[in-house]
Amino acid sequence: MPTPGTVLQPPSLVPSATTDSLSSGAGVTRPSTSAKKKRGVKASPELVYPLVLVEWDDHHNNNVWLEPAELDSTPAKFMTVGWLVKEDDVGMVLAMAILLDDKGQPAFFTNTFTILKTLIRKRTLVRSAPRTQP
Repeated sequence: MPTPGTVLQPPSLVPSATTDSLSSGAGVTRPSTSAKKKRGVKASPELVYPLVLVEWDDHHNNNVWLEPAELDSTPAKFMTVGWLVKEDDVGMVLAMAILLDDKGQPAFFTNTFTILKTLIRKRTLVRSAPRTQP
């Protein structure tokens, strides 16, 4: 079982890999050029998740001393764009990227972002899903 923080890369998608070192010394695994050519995955028509723009409010804090007149209870306003990969009564989960399998189907999500529905001001459909989610 992978430990928390481990980056999973399905072997079928990355047949061979090379490791780069970042300035911090941590290794990053990336597909080799031959692996990229073998993949040849086309994405758009098979994706099942809509692309949305969400405008939402959030809490904020301040880490300095403030006088009473400086206190502000106005929420911070944000805009986030992503693939809507999960939604329920409590909130929604957006993914910034979707890793496709060799059949062009979603296999993994990365940079996921959860937004509580009580904080959402507006949701705009940027691109609809071409087919029904499985």
